[in-house]
Amino acid sequence: DLLDNETIEWLTNVAEFIKLFSKKPTEVQIDGYADSYGTHEHNYKLSIRRAENVRYFLLDQGLDFDLLQVKYHGERYPATSNRSKSNFCWMG
Repeated sequence: DLLDNETIEWLTNVAEFIKLFSKKPTEVQIDGYADSYGTHEHNYKLSIRRAENVRYFLLDQGLDFDLLQVKYHGERYPATSNRSKSNFCWMG
């Protein structure tokens, strides 16, 4: 759930874009997800940590706390099927 270098670079660009090109305060929604490996509770907590890491990174980049809306989804709404080992990020 730590931010890797590629994610940090991408989020830095997003923050700069918002600060430079938004004519009015812009709300940003951050959604935290996890795969279905593990318990529901574990996955929900993982999605919280992931989303909060992004939120605090964007705060460090100068975005306003009140504009950063965060939702935690746990293992709901997977981007891909969780039926294959290759779709689990730590197993790929």
